[in-house]
Amino acid sequence: MYDERINEVVEWEVAAPEIATVEDGKVTAHKKGKTTNSVSYGGKTSKITVTVR
Repeated sequence: MYDERINEVVEWEVAAPEIATVEDGKVTAHKKGKTTNSVSYGGKTSKITVTVR
């Protein structure tokens, strides 16, 4: 239940959606490469690098 409430207000941004996408916090790989995923919640933003091999 807590996860559902957070997912309603979390904003995801993907630099290269042809490589990987994010939906409801789940990352899905599409092809080899690197991309940066950003997540914003409560006025804070965090970025991670995703490598698909």
